[in-house]
Amino acid sequence: MADPKIVRVEMGVLWGERPRAAGSNSHMQPLGGRVRVPVARVTLDDGSSGWGLSRADEAVVRPLVGATFSEAFDPAAGVPVKFRPLEFAIWDLVGKRENAPVYALASGILGRARPADGTAVRAYDTTLYIDDLDSPDVESAAALMAEEAMQGYRRGHRSFKVKIGRGNVHFPTAVGLARDIAVVNAIRKAVGPDCNVMADANNGYTFNISRDFLSGTADSNVLWLEEAFYEDAALYRRLLAWMRAEGLQTMLGDGEGRGMTDPGLPELLTGDNVATVGSLAPHALLLDMVREGIVDVLQWDILSPGLTRWLEIAPSIEAWGGLGSPHHYGTFLGNYHLSHLGLSMPNFGFVEWDDATTPGIGTAGYSINEGLVTVPSTPGFGLTLDDEAYGRAVKEGGFTLST
Repeated sequence: MADPKIVRVEMGVLWGERPRAAGSNSHMQPLGGRVRVPVARVTLDDGSSGWGLSRADEAVVRPLVGATFSEAFDPAAGVPVKFRPLEFAIWDLVGKRENAPVYALASGILGRARPADGTAVRAYDTTLYIDDLDSPDVESAAALMAEEAMQGYRRGHRSFKVKIGRGNVHFPTAVGLARDIAVVNAIRKAVGPDCNVMADANNGYTFNISRDFLSGTADSNVLWLEEAFYEDAALYRRLLAWMRAEGLQTMLGDGEGRGMTDPGLPELLTGDNVATVGSLAPHALLLDMVREGIVDVLQWDILSPGLTRWLEIAPSIEAWGGLGSPHHYGTFLGNYHLSHLGLSMPNFGFVEWDDATTPGIGTAGYSINEGLVTVPSTPGFGLTLDDEAYGRAVKEGGFTLST
């Protein structure tokens, strides 16, 4: 069959469990121990299929059923915008049809050599939320969070992202900042000087609080400060200038929320158009900040705008000298989808690793050792889906659309 058609799309939600319940960030209540994993499966009329993370609803999916395979995937570019609500299932499908891992397909689109099988990619432990709200004092809070970091260390992690911003809503400003500083310094002491420690304020800081935090953690060599405050180019310039004057090499990361509205504008990211991107839309303003160098680490989500969009922006990030380090927290499958992007993309930072197990999804072949994720070379994303468990999920709250 020269160009098979999409004859069925299924959607169902599986549920995972973290090894430890997640606490708060700078403004949210505790997130708990469960992980919601929405899975789409796409089947062609030749019997081939693929599956992956998707939050697409029935109305979005319905127009895609009946489309041809060539409409849904371009070997030279990836998944067209129209089909990106199902793109991880499509990437998996293509990999299985081509008998190739997704990282090989993505590397080819970027004109890069296929990574050698067994190549590993850096990851960080993203489980260090604000879990110390009930700790009576700063010392016990720091000890608790240091022990949680060591739990990740024993699972193979060597890089750790720590939630900060306790003074935003959880404690008085000065009390929360003191806890933030003590926690980060205690984690650095626990994991040792050779590990990476990052801090994420989820926009819970101000310019002045950011300076005080960085001063208080200067000896802990924070690799990056993420979402210190809402994107403000003028304040980022001032903060970066102050940091460099103080001899701090900490990077600034941002963009977790900005990719969510990005429609995909690769044509705007070449030549003379790059300089005018900043006037176009909020997501483009952030790209302009990366181009200028006042945001070092772009942190769009992996689900939206998606893997294909990351491939589109990857050459620009490389040219600008920035890092791409996508967000995905709370999706489970993002751990694995991100690993393939990480192997294919230049100037990649880290896979955000949200430890969990999800009955019905098999992850054999992936492992974390000394801070690196080993990615299997099996076709697609190299994951397995239990038909019985997934079938129940589809019947109990999902949907099936067929031609």
